[in-house]
Amino acid sequence: MNNMIYQNHHIAYHWSYPQHYALRTILLHLSYNAFARTLESMEPGNRPIPNRLQMHRKLMRYTPAQVAQLLGLSNGTLLSQWERGDKLPTTINLIKLSIIYRTYPNELYPEYFSEQLKELRQQEKTLFNLQ
Repeated sequence: MNNMIYQNHHIAYHWSYPQHYALRTILLHLSYNAFARTLESMEPGNRPIPNRLQMHRKLMRYTPAQVAQLLGLSNGTLLSQWERGDKLPTTINLIKLSIIYRTYPNELYPEYFSEQLKELRQQEKTLFNLQ
């Protein structure tokens, strides 16, 4: 099968093999690695961590219990804490969530990703004396 379409309700993803699969894999890997490093270094403070976990779960029409089961969690308590921004998922759970919700990890935490991108670009300029 040369073309593959993944559909879930109103969302369809079209991946053309083999032309685009390798490129998509590389881009996903690169964007995830950059995001994962910044996510792991973040220490949650008093403010909630902004995310779109609940939005993506509802787009996929999953219940918290269904997502918890797919993640191998005993119940939806931890998922609820992630959705409220009280805690961050582990790197492995972030990868699993992005697979379940059929999106990239940085789409689950776009505000945080954007903040970290700006900070890291500024640090790069300072480090390499760029203007």
